[in-house]
Amino acid sequence: MKVIALTPDYYNKFSCIGGACEDNCCRSRWTIFLDKNTYKKYQKLPPSSMKVYIDKYIRKNKNAKNDKQYAIIRPDEHGKCALLDEQGLCMIHKNLGEGYLCETCASYPRHHSIAEGIVIRSLTLSCPEVARIVLSQEEPIEFELSEVEIKQNYSTKGELDIDPNINPLLTSFWDILKASITIMQSRNKNIEERLLILGMLMKNLDEARNEGRASEEEVLLILDKCVSICGREESLFDTLPEKPEVHISILKGILVMRNTFGVVSQAFGSFMENFFRAISFNRANEAVEAIKKGSKEYFEPFAKEKGHMFENYIINCMISSLPFWRRENLFRCFLHACDKICTY
Repeated sequence: MKVIALTPDYYNKFSCIGGACEDNCCRSRWTIFLDKNTYKKYQKLPPSSMKVYIDKYIRKNKNAKNDKQYAIIRPDEHGKCALLDEQGLCMIHKNLGEGYLCETCASYPRHHSIAEGIVIRSLTLSCPEVARIVLSQEEPIEFELSEVEIKQNYSTKGELDIDPNINPLLTSFWDILKASITIMQSRNKNIEERLLILGMLMKNLDEARNEGRASEEEVLLILDKCVSICGREESLFDTLPEKPEVHISILKGILVMRNTFGVVSQAFGSFMENFFRAISFNRANEAVEAIKKGSKEYFEPFAKEKGHMFENYIINCMISSLPFWRRENLFRCFLHACDKICTY
């Protein structure tokens, strides 16, 4: 199927490394949904050892909300997909071919969303190989708008409804997206300033919508004003008071919220424990000084050298999650993206 697609330059660099992956999607205790069409296709398979495996580990999903969640692939006793062989390779793909993969497995970690008939393609950073490709790219991400072939069993993650009655800002979606990417790629500013400007942009857009002045002309003025800030030499932080204790409080709140969703990664769980131990309220002053020292000695040099990692992360987040734009409050969506930076 041919479609018009907006594709970042890193998209076609991805190739699954299969069993060599240290933490792949098939071993992470994830719920793997099976779409209805694929389930029906499996039911028509002739008797074989492969069919025995499929019948044993695939069951209908009684709580399915749609046909994409029609069935579930049950994990084995170790929490990994039961349809992996001893080498960690997919038995469906190996024995039946790529055409028999369900929409979930055929698509992941590729991510497709739709806005005004254009497919926006991106990759999901929960895949370690994707993270290596996207975050290690030092050159600014570039995009290409072209006609491409999309496989029939690739799923889309949602369509953005450009309806001014729902959210008038969405009529300027492409302009807002372009300005947001421009801000994040303004490397004359450090990553903290770029995030601050992006946050200002989202907040100003929300205020314009709430006050009934979200016309296309007004939105363009807001975009031009925020983008122009990126060209200024002075730092936005020069006039802001330094309050590391506030930073610690905010970061702790983010991590507490993140912890409520559960932690699968042992490495991340260990980080959480060490961080909470470091900012114990019994040693508040020491914690502030330790954070200030760590920021000066470790984070600032790292951010200066590897700022492209944060930049690429935010841009991928913006294009891979249309709910980011669907929600009524863009500033909250911006905070959600910052939350991901802090916790992932």
